[in-house]
Amino acid sequence: MAQILLFEARQDGLKRVPPIVYVRSVKFRRDFGEHTPKGRKVKEEAVNGRYDVVMQIFMNSSNHVVVTFKLIPELVEVGTQMRISRFVWELMQ
Repeated sequence: MAQILLFEARQDGLKRVPPIVYVRSVKFRRDFGEHTPKGRKVKEEAVNGRYDVVMQIFMNSSNHVVVTFKLIPELVEVGTQMRISRFVWELMQ
């Protein structure tokens, strides 16, 4: 299971900050392809040029937390999409 660790950049170096994010699965941009549901088509130019993208975090219909990236202002998903299995908010020293 993959982990995402977050850090705070400080003058004296990096400090790890909560949460630790455990990733259940990843869907890469190339996986969207022709099987993407209507309204979620990937715009190739979004990843080849300079465009504004936002990260969206939401709970899907299966009650899984999903992190995805969308192009602004169109709000089309441009990938990568991650399903999260859990968050750990307390860090061990």
